[in-house]
Amino acid sequence: MGEFVIFHKLAGVDHMLIYDDSSEDSIRAVLSPFIASGFVELIPWPRFRLNRNNQFLAYQHALAYMRGKSFWLAMMDCDEFLFSPTDTGVIIQLKRREMFSALGIYSRTFGTSGMEDIPTGGLILECLTQRPRDECYKNNTQRTIVQPDFATAVRSANTVVLSDVNHLGWDENGTPIWATGEAGHSCDYLRINHYFTRARNDFLRKVSRQYFGKEKLQEKMLSKKYEADEMDSDNITDTLIQKHVPGVKRLLG
Repeated sequence: MGEFVIFHKLAGVDHMLIYDDSSEDSIRAVLSPFIASGFVELIPWPRFRLNRNNQFLAYQHALAYMRGKSFWLAMMDCDEFLFSPTDTGVIIQLKRREMFSALGIYSRTFGTSGMEDIPTGGLILECLTQRPRDECYKNNTQRTIVQPDFATAVRSANTVVLSDVNHLGWDENGTPIWATGEAGHSCDYLRINHYFTRARNDFLRKVSRQYFGKEKLQEKMLSKKYEADEMDSDNITDTLIQKHVPGVKRLLG
C-alpha cells in the first residue's frame, strides 16, 4: 500500500481517499504519515449489505463526497498504477483533456512474472515486468477518471453515468466509449499498469479471501485462476513504468 500511495503522490495526485474494507493487515500503520499530512483519508468501509457490491457503494460515496471539491476523481484499486508513458506526466495529460467530463483509462495487465513471492523490500513495479499481448481481453477494460460534478451514479466498477452524454466517456484520443470491453482504445498517453495477480502466492491468498462465503465459490476461484494463467501466457517484457522506481524507492527510504 505504501508503494501505491507514494507512486501516485509523485505522479501529482494531491489527495487520496482509501476505503478500508475490513482489512486484516497493518494498513493504518503503513498509511499513518500520509494520514497525518492530510494526503490520505482512510475511510472505514465494512460490508453494509451482503447482497450489494461494496466497491460500487464506495465509489458512489466518493463521487458524492468529492462533488464540488475536486476537478478530477480517479476510481481505482490499489493494484492499479496510473502513469503517462510520455515524458510530460499525468497532470499535463489531464489538463489537455479537461473538455471531457470522463476519461476511460486503459490498462496493461501483468501476471506473476514467474515469481512465487515478491522479495522482502522489493517493489511490485520493479519485480513484475511480464504481461500478455496488447490484444488480451484484460487490456480492453478501462478505469474512469471523472469530473465529479458530471457524474450522477456508478454504473460498474469501471464506469459511471454522466449527466452530459449518454455514453461512458472518452478515451485519451477523444473517441467516445460506448461499452466496457471495447477494443481499439489506446493507452499511449495515459495508462494503468494493473498488477492483477502480483506474485503467485499473493494471488492465491487474494482469491481465497475475496470469494470466501460467497455463492459458487469454487467456480469463481477456478475462473480467476484461469485468468491468472492467461496473464502469464505471452511473457512480453514491459518496463515502461520503471522510470518511476528510483523516486518511489527514495521516498520509501
